[in-house]
Amino acid sequence: MYANGILIGETLPTVFTTPVGVLPIAHGDWRWALASWSALVLVSAIAIAAVAPSRTPGSAPRPRWWPDWRQGQAIRIGLVMGMASAAYFGANAFIPDFLQQTGRHNLISPTLAVLNGSQLLTAPAVALWPRLLTGRAGFIGSAVIMAAAQLGLVLAPGVGVVSAAFVLGFSTALAFVVVLSLPPRVAPAGDVARMSAAIFTLQYAIAFVIPLLAGALWDATGQAAFAFAPGIFAAGAMAWGAVSLRIPDRVQSSG
Repeated sequence: MYANGILIGETLPTVFTTPVGVLPIAHGDWRWALASWSALVLVSAIAIAAVAPSRTPGSAPRPRWWPDWRQGQAIRIGLVMGMASAAYFGANAFIPDFLQQTGRHNLISPTLAVLNGSQLLTAPAVALWPRLLTGRAGFIGSAVIMAAAQLGLVLAPGVGVVSAAFVLGFSTALAFVVVLSLPPRVAPAGDVARMSAAIFTLQYAIAFVIPLLAGALWDATGQAAFAFAPGIFAAGAMAWGAVSLRIPDRVQSSG
């Protein structure tokens, strides 16, 4: 439920911030369009605060929330997941201009739609093969598929780029779902929130830096295809990092 909520939240703005969606309401200004989606986040935060159970006298002590940056497992998981997010956000950033440069402007909308929409298929995949959440296969398999899909984005002729984007969206989301399942299994009792905070902090920092470097590489070479090279490297780094993860087969009991 949690993973699907995040993935749907990523997909809907991509679909509805089009010339027939939010943009006309924002008078074509992407800044106001972005701000309008942020309003939903604010409403969600208020709703959570309103319905969350209140603390009562004698209840358990408030859990710690600041990340423990000395916790090696959280650092490794954050780094691994950051590589998948970097490939995903990089693809969203560079696909439009890449297709424009290669004379396939008409494929921009469908390519972005399948890149983001294919993420919603990860939940059925995990339901059919739950072992994806209990071992390194989910990470390593996703990394291999991510690398192949990004090569497909660059090399596939014509509408083949749409198929490559579908595969890339699915593989990055699969890695994300696997990561969301890790803190309850590997964190000590009461430390799930602070481990998750460390993982997400590293994940999105990497997801910002690597696409930034990819854009600089594009600017330096003048070739759009080179913008996907850091994402392919990130997929390899993700597979290498996943090998060292210590993932238990069972969910830890908090009792």
